[in-house]
Amino acid sequence: MRSNSSTLKANIVGLGNYINNINGDVGKLASTFEKYIGQLTADMDSVKGNVTALEASLEGTSSSLRASLAAQEAAATAAKNDVSALTAKTYEAKTSAFEQRNELSALAARTGTLESRLAGTAKDGEARWENGGNQGVGNAGH
Repeated sequence: MRSNSSTLKANIVGLGNYINNINGDVGKLASTFEKYIGQLTADMDSVKGNVTALEASLEGTSSSLRASLAAQEAAATAAKNDVSALTAKTYEAKTSAFEQRNELSALAARTGTLESRLAGTAKDGEARWENGGNQGVGNAGH
């Protein structure tokens, strides 16, 4: 019973370490992705500014050039909208990751309680064994 308790304790400690590693990795990933989205948004703003400046410089050009420029601006606007949607999804993923981290923390707390209960049960069993063998076997849970 002691070896089972030791094994369970080692497994619970290992699970806690694993959960902590996952939380750290998720946080790093969310932070890196957020930086990437921020840079991409800035790049899209720069492209849109360049397109606007180009449009101003081509004011006297033909309608075919203007139509082409409008299409490019529409593409830049669509890309910026896509980046905004991706940013929103990133925040949703980050929120979900933090919620999962909270659930994992709650699970870790519950396993700690279980470990304490198992340790108490093991000590009670050992005490019963030392005080008379199988006394109280039929009285489990009373």
